[in-house]
Amino acid sequence: MNVSFWQTQRFMAAIAPQLAAVKPAFNLPFDPTQPGPNVVQVRALDLNDTARNRPIPVDVYWSKAATADKPTIVFSHGLGSVRTDLRYLAEHLASHGYVVAALEHPGSNETNTNAAMAGKCPLLAPQEFLDRPKDISFVLDELTKLNQTDDNLQGKIAIDRSVIMGYSFGGATALSLAGAELQLSGLKQRCQGDLIGFSLGEGIQCAAAGLPEERYQLRDGRIKRAIAMNPITSLLFGETGLSGIQIPTLIVASSADKTTPALAEQIAGFPKIPSPKWLVGFVGGTHLSVKDPSTTLNQVRRPSTVITGDEVVGDQAVSIRNYIKAVSLATAAQLTAEADKYAVFLTPEYSHFASTAALPVRLLTEFSPETNAVVQAFLQENK
Repeated sequence: MNVSFWQTQRFMAAIAPQLAAVKPAFNLPFDPTQPGPNVVQVRALDLNDTARNRPIPVDVYWSKAATADKPTIVFSHGLGSVRTDLRYLAEHLASHGYVVAALEHPGSNETNTNAAMAGKCPLLAPQEFLDRPKDISFVLDELTKLNQTDDNLQGKIAIDRSVIMGYSFGGATALSLAGAELQLSGLKQRCQGDLIGFSLGEGIQCAAAGLPEERYQLRDGRIKRAIAMNPITSLLFGETGLSGIQIPTLIVASSADKTTPALAEQIAGFPKIPSPKWLVGFVGGTHLSVKDPSTTLNQVRRPSTVITGDEVVGDQAVSIRNYIKAVSLATAAQLTAEADKYAVFLTPEYSHFASTAALPVRLLTEFSPETNAVVQAFLQENK
C-alpha cells in the first residue's frame, strides 16, 4: 500500500549524498522568524456567495501598521480542516504589516467531513475542485469592498498584488489560482484501475474524475505569488498542467509525508513549473508538520492519521514552522520595496543555516543533472 511513499523513501536514499550538509559562511542580517512590532487584530467575517450558495467564514488578520504597499495574503486549508490551519503563520505575517485572510471552504472543511462521516453528504464532491479557487476569488472581491468601506481596513488591502498560500488540498487550490490547468483525462483513466497502492492524496484527486470536462483553467490574475505546502499534484494537473503557472511559486515537500508523498506529489512536478520557482524540502518532516499546533494535536489521534503513521508536530516541528515563517515573509516581501532585504532567506545558504540535526532543510531552484537523472529513473519505473 501507498506505493508513492515507499518510492519517496527509496528516492531519498538514492539522493542522500547530494543532500549532505554544507556549513555556509552566512551572517544572519536579522531574524525573520521573530514577530514584527505590531499588535495583531482579527476580524471575523461571515461571507456568503449567493450565486453559488456558499457560506464562507473568513478571519482577517491585520495591524494598524498595514498598508496597501504590502500584498494581501490569502490562506486555503486542507481537506477536512479549518481556517486556523496556519494561524501561527497568519499572526506572524500580520505582525509584520500584512493583511491576511484565512477562509474555510464549506464543501471540504471539518464541518463537511463530520457531516460526511454521519452519512449526511459526500466527503468530497467533484465540484469542490472548481469551487475552492472560486472561493478565493470571491473573498478577494469582498476584500476589495472592505478596502473601500471598512473603518479599520480601508486603504490597507492590496488586492491586485495578492499572495495565495495553500496547504495539502489547499496547495492544489493555490496552484490552480496561479495558472496550473486541471487536466483530467489521465486521472479519469487511472482512477478506474486498482487503487490499492494509492496514497491518500492520490485518492483525494480521484474525486475529480466526476467533473464533466477534461480541462479547467481557474487562474486569478490578481494573485502574483503562490506558496503550495505539501500539495496534491500527481494526477490533477496531468502531463503539462503545471506548466501553465504564470507567477513565481514556492513548493514545500516533506520526505516522510505519507498523505501527499513528496516524490509523486511535489518533486516530480517541480521541473514542469516555469521559473522563478523554489522547492523547499524538509528531510524527516511529515504531512502535518507545517500546521498550527492547535489543529495538529487533535488530528494525530484521528484514525486516518494513525493509519498513515507517526506525525512530527508540536514542539518537534518548531524548526519547520520557523522556516515556513521566514520563507513566507520573504516571498511576500518580494512584492514590496523591501524585496532585496528579504531575498537572502530564499537561498540554499539560508536553508542550511536554518537546518537542525533532526530536521535538515534544503532549498533549490532547479535540479542538478544528478538529481534530475534519479528523478527521471524513478518516474520511468513508476510508468
